[in-house]
This record gives sequence, C-alpha cells and structure tokens, in this order.
Amino acid sequence: MNKIILTLILLTTGVVAPSQAKGLEAYEDLLKTVEEAGITVFINPSECFAKDNNFDGYYHSVMRKLVVCQDNAKREGVMTGWTDNDLDTVRHEVHHLVQDCVSGEIADGQLGVYFSDKEKFIEFVDEAIGETKAQSIIEAYSDTTPHTRLLELEAFSVAEVISPESIEGAVVKYCF
Repeated sequence: MNKIILTLILLTTGVVAPSQAKGLEAYEDLLKTVEEAGITVFINPSECFAKDNNFDGYYHSVMRKLVVCQDNAKREGVMTGWTDNDLDTVRHEVHHLVQDCVSGEIADGQLGVYFSDKEKFIEFVDEAIGETKAQSIIEAYSDTTPHTRLLELEAFSVAEVISPESIEGAVVKYCF
C-alpha cells in the first residue's frame, strides 16, 4: 500500500496522531521489509484475544509468521493507536527474524544469537537493559532452554536500544 495513503488513513481514523506519523513511517518500512522477506505480519489476530494470552507478540520461524498484539486492541484484525510497548514488541519480534536469518536460512526453525562474541553479548545486554532487567527476563523464561534465554535477552536488549531503521538494515543484510 502506498505510504502516503496509509499515513492519511491512519491520521484520519485517529490510529496515529500527526506528531507520531513521521516516527511510524520507520515501523511501516520495517514491517514492509519483513513481508518482502516472506514473513506474514499479523496485527491483532484472534490469538491476541484468547483468555490465556500472556504475550505481546511472537515470531514463528517455520510458519513464517510475525504477530503483534497491540495494547489497546478492541477487535480482531483491527489496528488501533500504537503505544511505545507495541513498537517495542515490533522491534523485539523482528529481531527474532534476524536471529533466524543469521543462524542459517530463513524459516528453518533455527535461531541464533546475533552477537557471537560472548563478551560483546554480555556488554551489550548490560548496557541495554542492565543486570536487574536481565535477571527478570531469565526468571520469566526459566522454563525454557538456556539457548532460548539467550535469544530473549538479546531480543529484549535490541528492542530497548536499536532503532527500527537499524533492525530493518539487519533484515536486509541477513534475510535476503
């Protein structure tokens, strides 16, 4: 869809304030690149409204699916105003796509950490989210594998400090 038309639709429907429009263009570009990489993006699909939903979004490699559940969503498939947390979720989930691409082929179900150097990984996580938040993420994912915990630590860290433009650059570099 033409960016100008989408932005006008978002502005006139109250989905985004005029002051946010420029900032949201980077996210629109990011999600368009994700789709060009062969991943289908779903905003507020039915699983977002399930009673047992405890997630803001997810990336499923093999299914080639990226889901974002907006904080203020009222109905299935209907986009609402983007919160900071929603945009954080987009950055986080798209980084999982990057992790998918750096570990082999896209949609092969194998995700790997972007930072292969252990010391650089630790330094990045510490500077991005700090030890306290890192510990809370490790605890939240305590029922998963150590590898999954590393993937999540990295994705939360990237979402905290890396711009959508830079994440888009990584998608282009590793997924095409």
